[in-house]
Amino acid sequence: MRLAGPEAQARPVSLDTLRARWPPKGFMLEARARRRGGSLVAWTARVLAETLLARIVLARGKPIGDFDPDRYRSEIVTNTDFCKHDETLCFVIDCPLAAVDKIESYLAGMAATQGLRHGTHVSDTALMTCLVVSPPDSLHVHFVDGGGGGYTSASRRLKASGHS
Repeated sequence: MRLAGPEAQARPVSLDTLRARWPPKGFMLEARARRRGGSLVAWTARVLAETLLARIVLARGKPIGDFDPDRYRSEIVTNTDFCKHDETLCFVIDCPLAAVDKIESYLAGMAATQGLRHGTHVSDTALMTCLVVSPPDSLHVHFVDGGGGGYTSASRRLKASGHS
């Protein structure tokens, strides 16, 4: 993280950068997934209505029943998965554009001297996919990826370098 600079965030999601878009970009995917043979028009309307209501409730910031929108927004930050580990390490960071060259130079040096295999992708946006089971019970997890391809684009760069 030192290479990313003092402004860099270990977590790419913060209350300051968290913004919801309406209508949500993937609302048709959700409508199709939830329809289960029902009317696509009806499910599309339902998904749009639910997401608009959620946006209004979050913007107001006042609790409704057992749902506290301010607590939920804070939990989005802590419940966001931005680092994946299996046979590889994949992560998303939020850093100034000026730090990208330093990071890529460091990775290239590690590749030359220690055989590190890497792929990177730089984007000025991020995409969050959410699995929300029960917001009042803090049962929600959020997955973040860089906009414009994120992990997939980084993987393509890794494969194109011949190091995959």
